[in-house]
Amino acid sequence: FDANGGEGSMDDMAMTYDKAKSLTPNSFAKVGYTFTGWNTEKDGSGKAYSDKQEVENLTAADGARVVLHAQWRPNEYTVVFDANDGDAAGDMGEQEFRYDAAQALRPCGYKLEGHTFAGWGTSPEGGRIDYVDRQVVKNLTAEDGGEVTLYAQWSIDTYPVVFTDGMGGELSRDEVPHKTSAKAPDEPVRTGYTFDGWDADFSCVTAPMTVNATWRANRYTVAFDGNGGRGHMDDQGFSYDEAQKLSGNAYRRAGYSFQGWSLDDDGAIAYTDRQTVKNLTAEDGGEITLYAVWDEDADVVVSYTASDP
Repeated sequence: FDANGGEGSMDDMAMTYDKAKSLTPNSFAKVGYTFTGWNTEKDGSGKAYSDKQEVENLTAADGARVVLHAQWRPNEYTVVFDANDGDAAGDMGEQEFRYDAAQALRPCGYKLEGHTFAGWGTSPEGGRIDYVDRQVVKNLTAEDGGEVTLYAQWSIDTYPVVFTDGMGGELSRDEVPHKTSAKAPDEPVRTGYTFDGWDADFSCVTAPMTVNATWRANRYTVAFDGNGGRGHMDDQGFSYDEAQKLSGNAYRRAGYSFQGWSLDDDGAIAYTDRQTVKNLTAEDGGEITLYAVWDEDADVVVSYTASDP
């Protein structure tokens, strides 16, 4: 008996002409194959016999030696594809394989929102990729009629999230996993403005996005001081970066002429009457006091002329 690629051993079997005898039961084994019987030729082209078949007169020659070669059939098995997530859609069915015959795995037909197919694993737990998409494989099991389950492995998608200062400047950039929250940078600072939040919700990111800072222009007040003059002027409201004219001077001072406004009660002229100004302070809620600047009028000379009686 010849194993013909199998493993194991079998003793020779003695036979006598015209006396039938059952062949010794096969005890050879071959990984991934099933024994199908015996043949007088290795390639199966000769006379065939089944296992334990009763035979006689295999040869008429005295002392002759007849060799029976084991015949093997490659085992067949099935590959089952598992989406490995309840949200995945699609059905890939099953794929039939034969031992020692290589073929490509079917392309993945499953989808999972926010994830990219990474390959197949022999365990549903993530983190291990045993086979890539469409990989040519063979001999996933040696069992005849066996079934191998391949579980889809998913890598979570990430998206770039860019935070800007709202004026074209980038504050931070990060890759954020699907349906997770982006981490905002520290609140930005802008002269004359108060940070007013972000212009988009980034608590559940599902696509690339740009998040811009929004700003509220600071408000401040200009107060007018007569600085020796009489009268009244209401405070004037301003917004940062918004230019407007100062209110016209309403103060009067006997013997003096109004020259303009100063930032100090004894300082030089900083602004003229009704001058267009902006950004007198960057402080939100701040107050600027402008003091009237006066110039004493020249003495008036009075001349008297006698008239005829």
